[in-house]
Amino acid sequence: MKLIVILFFLVVLSGCELVSFVQKIEQESKSLETCERLNASDNSNQQKECDLGAWLDYWVSVSQLNWSVRKGMITELSKDRNKVKTLKIILLSNVNDTPYQTRLRAQSYGEQLLKSQDDIMVNFIRYLILAPAQRKLELESAIATLSRINTEHNKNIEIKQAKLDQQGERIQEQSRQIDKLLQLEKSIVNKPINEQP
Repeated sequence: MKLIVILFFLVVLSGCELVSFVQKIEQESKSLETCERLNASDNSNQQKECDLGAWLDYWVSVSQLNWSVRKGMITELSKDRNKVKTLKIILLSNVNDTPYQTRLRAQSYGEQLLKSQDDIMVNFIRYLILAPAQRKLELESAIATLSRINTEHNKNIEIKQAKLDQQGERIQEQSRQIDKLLQLEKSIVNKPINEQP
């Protein structure tokens, strides 16, 4: 009886995986059909939008530019944004020397692009750009948080060390006073009785 129940659940679960796999294949073939239609037409700008190699080449070339040049390009592209310009902004923003806020904004733009499931570039955007960028943003946030916590801990340690140093000085002063009192007591005890008034 247990074996039958287990086999039933295995069949149901594998069916669910099969359905999601088929949907993924259908979505990719739909994207490829869109690209094939674009390639059949004479519109070279739309063909470039489907060419993953062209986008990777663009990303590599802008990665070699310094931040001030890329910042100007981002500003220019932001004036009249469409999907292509938005993707360019995302690529310009996902280079190592880009400030955190700009990369965070680009991440938001990428999320907006992902909402259009008919675009051929969805997987490119999701897996090659946004996922690593999101991970990097999370790590930078964690590092910033840990740095702040470490700074606070260091300040607390310094304050506690200063208090310990003060207590140590007070203890030494009290020890000296106790030694003086003991010396005074010893001198009083050691005096002959006839010398005492």
